[in-house]
Amino acid sequence: MLNVGAYCRVSTDSEEQSLSLESQKQYFREKINENPNWKLKEVYYDEGVTGTSTKHREGFNRMIDDALNGELDLIITKEISRFFKKYSRYFILYQTSQRMRSRSKIPN
Repeated sequence: MLNVGAYCRVSTDSEEQSLSLESQKQYFREKINENPNWKLKEVYYDEGVTGTSTKHREGFNRMIDDALNGELDLIITKEISRFFKKYSRYFILYQTSQRMRSRSKIPN
């Protein structure tokens, strides 16, 4: 069984975006719970923050910490831009995923 986390982010805290965030969180809960080989660790999220920095993204930073501590085997998200807007930051995420992969059952 894989411990799975999901990540959602909306860049504004408008009512419309709040509804979108709740919809995303519900979608991921259902998706993870439908898979008999997955166990939901947490749906991590940030609301009203930009993807250009990780400075004020408590949900994202907690997710990365959990991954580095071996508490997550897999992270899913709606689209990769939810993680970062700057492509250079994907390298950090790639390194994190490699550390996760080396401790889990996920093949390359």
